[in-house]
Amino acid sequence: MKQSNNGAVMKVSNLKKYFPIRGGVLSRTIGHVKAVDNISFEVKQGETLGIVGESGCGKSTTGKVLMRLLEPTAGDALFEEDSIFDLKGQALKDYRKKVQMIYQDPFSSLQPRATVEDMLGEILKYHRIANTRTEIRKRVIELMEMVGLSAYHIGRYPHEFSGGQRQRIGIARALSLDPEMIICDEPVSALDVSIQSQIINLLKKLQKNLNLTYLFIAHDLSVVKHISDRVGVMYLGKLVELTSGEELFANPLHPYTRSLLEAIPVPDPEKTRVKAVIKGDVPSASNPPPGCVFQTRCPDKSPRCEEEKPGFHQVKEDHYVYCHMHE
Repeated sequence: MKQSNNGAVMKVSNLKKYFPIRGGVLSRTIGHVKAVDNISFEVKQGETLGIVGESGCGKSTTGKVLMRLLEPTAGDALFEEDSIFDLKGQALKDYRKKVQMIYQDPFSSLQPRATVEDMLGEILKYHRIANTRTEIRKRVIELMEMVGLSAYHIGRYPHEFSGGQRQRIGIARALSLDPEMIICDEPVSALDVSIQSQIINLLKKLQKNLNLTYLFIAHDLSVVKHISDRVGVMYLGKLVELTSGEELFANPLHPYTRSLLEAIPVPDPEKTRVKAVIKGDVPSASNPPPGCVFQTRCPDKSPRCEEEKPGFHQVKEDHYVYCHMHE
Protein backbone atom coordinates (compact mmCIF):
# COMPACT_ATOMS: atom_id res chain seq x y z
CA MET A 1 0.00 0.00 0.00
CA LYS A 2 1.27 3.43 -0.90
CA GLN A 3 1.12 5.92 1.93
CA SER A 4 2.10 9.51 2.51
CA ASN A 5 4.97 10.16 4.87
CA ASN A 6 2.76 10.93 7.87
CA GLY A 7 0.87 7.62 7.60
CA ALA A 8 -2.36 9.15 6.26
CA VAL A 9 -4.41 6.80 4.09
CA MET A 10 -6.70 9.64 2.98
CA LYS A 11 -5.92 13.35 2.94
CA VAL A 12 -8.73 15.83 2.27
CA SER A 13 -7.77 19.39 1.29
CA ASN A 14 -10.11 22.41 1.04
CA LEU A 15 -13.10 20.26 0.11
CA LYS A 16 -16.27 22.06 -0.98
CA LYS A 17 -19.67 20.77 -2.07
CA TYR A 18 -22.28 23.35 -3.08
CA PHE A 19 -25.75 22.44 -4.33
CA PRO A 20 -27.34 24.92 -6.75
CA ILE A 21 -30.67 26.56 -5.93
CA ARG A 22 -32.73 27.00 -9.09
CA GLY A 23 -35.72 29.23 -9.65
CA GLY A 24 -37.61 31.30 -12.18
CA VAL A 25 -39.17 30.31 -15.48
CA LEU A 26 -35.86 29.20 -16.95
CA SER A 27 -34.81 27.43 -13.74
CA ARG A 28 -31.65 29.48 -13.46
CA THR A 29 -29.22 29.14 -10.57
CA ILE A 30 -30.09 31.81 -8.02
CA GLY A 31 -27.87 30.66 -5.17
CA HIS A 32 -26.09 27.72 -3.57
CA VAL A 33 -26.46 25.56 -0.48
CA LYS A 34 -22.96 25.33 0.97
CA ALA A 35 -23.23 21.82 2.39
CA VAL A 36 -19.46 21.37 2.76
CA ASP A 37 -17.44 24.56 2.81
CA ASN A 38 -13.65 24.33 2.62
CA ILE A 39 -12.72 21.57 5.08
CA SER A 40 -9.41 19.72 5.44
CA PHE A 41 -8.45 16.64 7.45
CA GLU A 42 -6.52 13.37 7.29
CA VAL A 43 -7.48 9.80 8.08
CA LYS A 44 -4.58 7.71 9.33
CA GLN A 45 -4.12 4.03 8.66
CA GLY A 46 -5.87 1.78 11.17
CA GLU A 47 -7.61 4.61 13.06
CA THR A 48 -11.22 5.66 13.44
CA LEU A 49 -11.83 9.32 12.67
CA GLY A 50 -15.24 10.38 13.96
CA ILE A 51 -17.12 13.25 12.29
CA VAL A 52 -19.91 14.63 14.47
CA GLY A 53 -22.40 17.48 14.30
CA GLU A 54 -26.06 18.44 14.08
CA SER A 55 -28.29 17.30 11.23
CA GLY A 56 -27.57 19.35 8.13
CA CYS A 57 -23.99 20.23 9.07
CA GLY A 58 -22.56 18.45 6.00
CA LYS A 59 -21.05 15.34 7.56
CA SER A 60 -22.97 12.80 5.43
CA THR A 61 -22.37 14.87 2.30
CA THR A 62 -18.65 14.71 3.06
CA GLY A 63 -18.82 10.91 3.16
CA LYS A 64 -20.76 10.71 -0.10
CA VAL A 65 -18.30 13.00 -1.87
CA LEU A 66 -15.38 10.86 -0.69
CA MET A 67 -17.20 7.78 -2.02
CA ARG A 68 -17.66 9.58 -5.36
CA LEU A 69 -21.43 9.28 -5.02
CA LEU A 70 -21.39 13.09 -5.32
CA GLU A 71 -18.85 15.14 -7.24
CA PRO A 72 -17.08 17.96 -5.36
CA THR A 73 -17.43 21.64 -6.17
CA ALA A 74 -13.78 22.30 -5.30
CA GLY A 75 -10.89 20.84 -3.33
CA ASP A 76 -9.08 17.54 -3.48
CA ALA A 77 -8.82 14.24 -1.65
CA LEU A 78 -5.87 11.87 -1.90
CA PHE A 79 -6.16 8.15 -1.23
CA GLU A 80 -2.79 6.46 -1.09
CA GLU A 81 -1.38 9.61 -2.74
CA ASP A 82 -3.76 9.45 -5.74
CA SER A 83 -6.46 12.09 -6.24
CA ILE A 84 -9.79 10.25 -6.01
CA PHE A 85 -11.55 12.91 -8.10
CA ASP A 86 -9.30 12.18 -11.10
CA LEU A 87 -10.05 8.46 -11.08
CA LYS A 88 -11.98 7.03 -14.02
CA GLY A 89 -12.83 3.62 -15.45
CA GLN A 90 -10.92 0.72 -13.91
CA ALA A 91 -9.03 3.02 -11.52
CA LEU A 92 -12.32 4.25 -10.04
CA LYS A 93 -13.61 0.69 -9.83
CA ASP A 94 -10.46 -0.34 -7.95
CA TYR A 95 -10.86 2.61 -5.57
CA ARG A 96 -14.41 1.59 -4.73
CA LYS A 97 -13.17 -1.88 -3.87
CA LYS A 98 -10.70 -0.39 -1.40
CA VAL A 99 -13.13 2.15 0.12
CA GLN A 100 -16.60 0.90 1.01
CA MET A 101 -19.59 2.46 2.78
CA ILE A 102 -22.08 1.40 5.46
CA TYR A 103 -25.34 3.32 5.15
CA GLN A 104 -27.61 4.81 7.77
CA ASP A 105 -30.84 2.95 6.98
CA PRO A 106 -30.19 -0.81 6.97
CA PHE A 107 -33.52 -1.53 5.24
CA SER A 108 -33.59 0.89 2.30
CA SER A 109 -29.93 0.18 1.48
CA LEU A 110 -30.69 -3.52 0.81
CA GLN A 111 -32.44 -5.01 -2.23
CA PRO A 112 -35.87 -6.09 -0.91
CA ARG A 113 -36.48 -8.72 -3.62
CA ALA A 114 -33.14 -10.50 -3.30
CA THR A 115 -31.93 -12.99 -0.75
CA VAL A 116 -28.72 -12.32 1.16
CA GLU A 117 -26.92 -14.91 -0.97
CA ASP A 118 -28.09 -13.22 -4.18
CA MET A 119 -27.15 -9.72 -2.97
CA LEU A 120 -23.66 -10.58 -1.79
CA GLY A 121 -23.14 -13.14 -4.55
CA GLU A 122 -23.79 -10.55 -7.25
CA ILE A 123 -21.02 -8.35 -5.82
CA LEU A 124 -18.57 -11.25 -5.64
CA LYS A 125 -19.37 -12.35 -9.19
CA TYR A 126 -19.18 -8.86 -10.69
CA HIS A 127 -15.74 -8.24 -9.20
CA ARG A 128 -14.61 -11.79 -10.03
CA ILE A 129 -13.82 -12.64 -6.44
CA ALA A 130 -15.85 -15.85 -6.74
CA ASN A 131 -17.26 -17.40 -9.92
CA THR A 132 -18.95 -20.72 -9.27
CA ARG A 133 -22.07 -21.06 -7.13
CA THR A 134 -20.11 -23.19 -4.64
CA GLU A 135 -17.40 -20.52 -4.27
CA ILE A 136 -19.97 -17.77 -3.91
CA ARG A 137 -21.96 -19.63 -1.25
CA LYS A 138 -18.81 -20.43 0.71
CA ARG A 139 -17.71 -16.78 0.73
CA VAL A 140 -21.20 -15.52 1.62
CA ILE A 141 -21.33 -17.89 4.59
CA GLU A 142 -17.88 -16.68 5.71
CA LEU A 143 -19.08 -13.07 5.57
CA MET A 144 -22.26 -13.84 7.49
CA GLU A 145 -20.37 -15.63 10.24
CA MET A 146 -17.87 -12.77 10.33
CA VAL A 147 -20.65 -10.34 11.30
CA GLY A 148 -22.34 -12.65 13.81
CA LEU A 149 -25.01 -14.27 11.62
CA SER A 150 -25.41 -17.92 10.59
CA ALA A 151 -25.26 -19.91 7.38
CA TYR A 152 -29.02 -20.53 7.34
CA HIS A 153 -29.63 -16.77 7.06
CA ILE A 154 -28.30 -16.59 3.48
CA GLY A 155 -31.61 -17.71 1.95
CA ARG A 156 -33.68 -15.02 3.67
CA TYR A 157 -34.93 -11.67 2.40
CA PRO A 158 -34.28 -8.31 4.14
CA HIS A 159 -37.80 -8.06 5.60
CA GLU A 160 -37.22 -11.31 7.50
CA PHE A 161 -34.47 -9.73 9.63
CA SER A 162 -34.50 -7.30 12.54
CA GLY A 163 -32.94 -3.84 12.17
CA GLY A 164 -29.73 -4.90 13.86
CA GLN A 165 -29.45 -8.01 11.69
CA ARG A 166 -30.02 -5.97 8.55
CA GLN A 167 -27.20 -3.63 9.53
CA ARG A 168 -24.96 -6.66 10.04
CA ILE A 169 -25.77 -7.65 6.45
CA GLY A 170 -24.84 -4.13 5.38
CA ILE A 171 -21.51 -4.54 7.15
CA ALA A 172 -21.00 -7.92 5.47
CA ARG A 173 -21.66 -6.29 2.11
CA ALA A 174 -19.04 -3.62 2.85
CA LEU A 175 -16.54 -6.36 3.80
CA SER A 176 -17.23 -8.49 0.73
CA LEU A 177 -14.53 -6.78 -1.36
CA ASP A 178 -11.84 -6.82 1.38
CA PRO A 179 -11.67 -3.01 1.69
CA GLU A 180 -8.91 -1.04 3.38
CA MET A 181 -11.21 1.75 4.55
CA ILE A 182 -14.92 1.96 5.38
CA ILE A 183 -16.99 5.15 5.53
CA CYS A 184 -19.67 4.56 8.17
CA ASP A 185 -22.56 6.98 7.57
CA GLU A 186 -24.46 7.00 10.89
CA PRO A 187 -24.56 3.19 10.96
CA VAL A 188 -26.29 2.94 14.36
CA SER A 189 -28.60 5.97 14.46
CA ALA A 190 -31.62 3.95 13.25
CA LEU A 191 -31.11 1.18 15.82
CA ASP A 192 -32.22 0.63 19.42
CA VAL A 193 -29.67 1.63 22.06
CA SER A 194 -28.97 -1.97 23.09
CA ILE A 195 -28.35 -2.93 19.46
CA GLN A 196 -26.17 0.12 18.88
CA SER A 197 -23.59 -1.14 21.38
CA GLN A 198 -23.53 -4.56 19.68
CA ILE A 199 -22.86 -3.02 16.26
CA ILE A 200 -20.19 -0.68 17.64
CA ASN A 201 -18.42 -3.59 19.35
CA LEU A 202 -18.65 -5.58 16.10
CA LEU A 203 -17.06 -2.73 14.13
CA LYS A 204 -14.24 -2.45 16.66
CA LYS A 205 -13.62 -6.21 16.53
CA LEU A 206 -13.56 -6.20 12.72
CA GLN A 207 -11.20 -3.24 12.68
CA LYS A 208 -8.75 -5.05 14.95
CA ASN A 209 -8.93 -8.35 13.07
CA LEU A 210 -8.86 -6.93 9.52
CA ASN A 211 -6.73 -3.78 10.09
CA LEU A 212 -9.51 -1.53 8.80
CA THR A 213 -9.61 2.26 8.74
CA TYR A 214 -12.91 3.99 9.55
CA LEU A 215 -14.39 7.39 8.83
CA PHE A 216 -17.25 7.23 11.33
CA ILE A 217 -20.04 9.79 10.81
CA ALA A 218 -22.55 10.32 13.63
CA HIS A 219 -24.56 12.94 15.49
CA ASP A 220 -24.28 11.22 18.88
CA LEU A 221 -21.11 12.20 20.73
CA SER A 222 -21.44 9.36 23.22
CA VAL A 223 -21.28 6.87 20.33
CA VAL A 224 -18.35 8.69 18.74
CA LYS A 225 -16.49 8.71 22.05
CA HIS A 226 -16.78 4.93 22.31
CA ILE A 227 -15.26 4.14 18.91
CA SER A 228 -13.14 7.07 17.67
CA ASP A 229 -9.41 7.70 18.00
CA ARG A 230 -9.78 11.27 16.75
CA VAL A 231 -12.90 13.42 16.41
CA GLY A 232 -13.82 16.25 14.04
CA VAL A 233 -16.77 18.52 14.88
CA MET A 234 -18.72 20.08 12.00
CA TYR A 235 -21.06 23.07 12.00
CA LEU A 236 -22.79 24.53 8.94
CA GLY A 237 -20.37 22.96 6.47
CA LYS A 238 -17.25 23.89 8.45
CA LEU A 239 -14.92 21.71 10.48
CA VAL A 240 -14.73 23.74 13.72
CA GLU A 241 -12.54 21.44 15.86
CA LEU A 242 -10.35 18.41 15.27
CA THR A 243 -8.29 16.51 17.83
CA SER A 244 -7.97 13.17 19.60
CA GLY A 245 -11.07 11.80 21.27
CA GLU A 246 -9.42 11.96 24.68
CA GLU A 247 -8.36 15.59 24.21
CA LEU A 248 -11.73 16.67 22.82
CA PHE A 249 -13.72 15.35 25.77
CA ALA A 250 -11.18 16.57 28.34
CA ASN A 251 -10.37 19.98 26.83
CA PRO A 252 -12.94 21.20 24.26
CA LEU A 253 -11.96 24.62 22.93
CA HIS A 254 -14.63 25.68 20.45
CA PRO A 255 -17.87 27.03 22.03
CA TYR A 256 -19.96 24.76 19.80
CA THR A 257 -18.01 21.67 20.89
CA ARG A 258 -18.49 22.60 24.55
CA SER A 259 -22.23 22.96 23.98
CA LEU A 260 -22.46 19.55 22.34
CA LEU A 261 -20.59 17.91 25.20
CA GLU A 262 -22.79 19.60 27.80
CA ALA A 263 -25.87 18.24 26.02
CA ILE A 264 -24.84 14.61 26.63
CA PRO A 265 -27.16 13.17 29.31
CA VAL A 266 -25.50 12.11 32.56
CA PRO A 267 -26.92 8.93 34.14
CA ASP A 268 -26.83 10.41 37.64
CA PRO A 269 -29.84 12.43 38.91
CA GLU A 270 -27.77 13.97 41.71
CA LYS A 271 -25.01 15.26 39.46
CA THR A 272 -25.46 18.85 38.35
CA ARG A 273 -23.40 20.95 35.98
CA VAL A 274 -23.58 24.32 34.32
CA LYS A 275 -24.59 23.87 30.70
CA ALA A 276 -23.13 26.00 27.92
CA VAL A 277 -26.49 26.44 26.20
CA ILE A 278 -26.43 27.87 22.68
CA LYS A 279 -29.42 29.95 21.66
CA GLY A 280 -31.17 30.34 18.33
CA ASP A 281 -31.40 28.12 15.29
CA VAL A 282 -28.77 26.99 12.81
CA PRO A 283 -28.58 29.59 9.99
CA SER A 284 -29.41 28.60 6.43
CA ALA A 285 -26.60 26.90 4.54
CA SER A 286 -27.69 28.88 1.47
CA ASN A 287 -27.10 32.18 3.28
CA PRO A 288 -24.52 31.64 6.03
CA PRO A 289 -23.66 34.61 8.27
CA PRO A 290 -20.63 36.76 7.42
CA GLY A 291 -17.48 36.20 9.41
CA CYS A 292 -17.57 33.12 11.61
CA VAL A 293 -20.45 30.76 10.75
CA PHE A 294 -21.11 30.25 14.48
CA GLN A 295 -21.18 33.92 15.45
CA THR A 296 -25.00 34.19 15.48
CA ARG A 297 -25.17 31.65 18.33
CA CYS A 298 -21.79 32.00 20.02
CA PRO A 299 -21.80 33.19 23.66
CA ASP A 300 -18.18 34.37 23.35
CA LYS A 301 -18.32 36.31 20.07
CA SER A 302 -16.53 39.61 19.50
CA PRO A 303 -17.07 42.28 16.80
CA ARG A 304 -14.27 40.67 14.83
CA CYS A 305 -16.25 37.42 14.63
CA GLU A 306 -19.05 39.21 12.80
CA GLU A 307 -16.77 40.53 10.06
CA GLU A 308 -13.77 38.21 9.60
CA LYS A 309 -13.71 34.49 8.93
CA PRO A 310 -11.39 32.62 11.32
CA GLY A 311 -8.79 30.18 10.10
CA PHE A 312 -8.41 26.55 11.12
CA HIS A 313 -5.63 27.08 13.67
CA GLN A 314 -3.35 24.51 15.29
CA VAL A 315 -3.53 25.26 19.02
CA LYS A 316 -1.34 22.40 20.17
CA GLU A 317 -0.08 19.13 18.74
CA ASP A 318 -2.91 17.47 16.77
CA HIS A 319 -5.52 19.95 18.05
CA TYR A 320 -7.07 22.34 15.51
CA VAL A 321 -9.80 24.93 16.10
CA TYR A 322 -11.82 27.23 13.82
CA CYS A 323 -12.02 30.22 16.15
CA HIS A 324 -10.49 33.70 16.54
CA MET A 325 -10.04 33.21 20.29
CA HIS A 326 -7.41 30.51 19.76
CA GLU A 327 -5.17 32.05 17.11
